[in-house]
Amino acid sequence: MKIKNKRIGSFISLLLIGTLTFSFLFFTKSRHLFNFFNADQKLYITLFISLGILLIIVGFFLLIKTIKQSLTDDEISKTEHADLGVYNKVRNPFYSSIFLISSGSLLMTANFLSLGIIVTNWLILTTLIIFTKESKRNNPSDESYLKYMLKVNRLIPWFNQYFKIRSFNSKDQFYLEQAKDFLDKELIAPVMGVYFTSFPKILWFRRGICFVTEKGVGFYSYDVFRGHYGQLIAFDMISSFIYGRGMFGYSLRLQASNASINLYFIQKGNFEKITRYIKEKTNL
Repeated sequence: MKIKNKRIGSFISLLLIGTLTFSFLFFTKSRHLFNFFNADQKLYITLFISLGILLIIVGFFLLIKTIKQSLTDDEISKTEHADLGVYNKVRNPFYSSIFLISSGSLLMTANFLSLGIIVTNWLILTTLIIFTKESKRNNPSDESYLKYMLKVNRLIPWFNQYFKIRSFNSKDQFYLEQAKDFLDKELIAPVMGVYFTSFPKILWFRRGICFVTEKGVGFYSYDVFRGHYGQLIAFDMISSFIYGRGMFGYSLRLQASNASINLYFIQKGNFEKITRYIKEKTNL
C-alpha cells in the first residue's frame, strides 16, 4: 500500500511539474505575456537561450545514462543505495534529468518569470524525494549512506567531489626555482593558482604560486608582459585566514592590515600542508 501511495505521489508531482512548465511555455509563446526583454536586448536573450540549451543537453544526457545504467547494472538493484556510475554525479538522476530538461525549456523563453517556475519545480521535486525515497533510506546507523549524502547532491548534479589536486610538473619546477632565486627565500609547501586583487576579479589577476617561509606567507608570479611580481606578509601581520574547496580547485585568502593574498583555482601543490603550516604559525 505504501509503495502504491509513493508511486501515486511521484506521478502527481511529475504531472504538476509538466503542467506548470507547458502552461508557462504556452502563455509566453502564444499570447506573448510577461515579455521582459525588447528585441534589441540580444545579450540577455542569448544568455537565457544558451543556458537553456545547455541544461536540456545535460538533462537528456543524464536521462539516457540513467536508463542505460538501470537496465544493465545489477548493482543498483542489489544495494540499498547506488553510489556508482551516474549516481556519483547526483543521488536522484532521473528526477534531476526531468528538472534540468524542464528548466532548460523554461529558460529558452528568455523570461525572468521562468526562474520562479524553476524554483517551484525544484521545491516540488525536493519534497517528493525527501518524503518518498530519503525517508526510507535515511537510516542514522547507515554510515556509508550518510557519507554518500554529504558527497553527492540530491537533485542538482555537481562535480567538485571528483576534483583532485595535482603535483608540479617539470615546467612548474622551473617556475619554483625562478621564484626562489627572485625572492631569495626557501619556499615551503608551494601551491599554484590564480591571484586576484580587485573586484570584479577579472580586472586584475595573475597566475602564480603561494608559499610559506620561516617568517611569513608569500606570492610570486611571472609573465612575459608584466615581468616578476612578489609579495611577502609576515605571520604576525595576518589577521584572518580563509580557505576552501570548490568545483575548480582550492582557494585561500590571507588578510593583513595593509595587504592581502587572494588565491583561487588552486590545482597544484600540497594544499593541506600549506594550510596546516599557516594555522600553526598564525595561531588562527
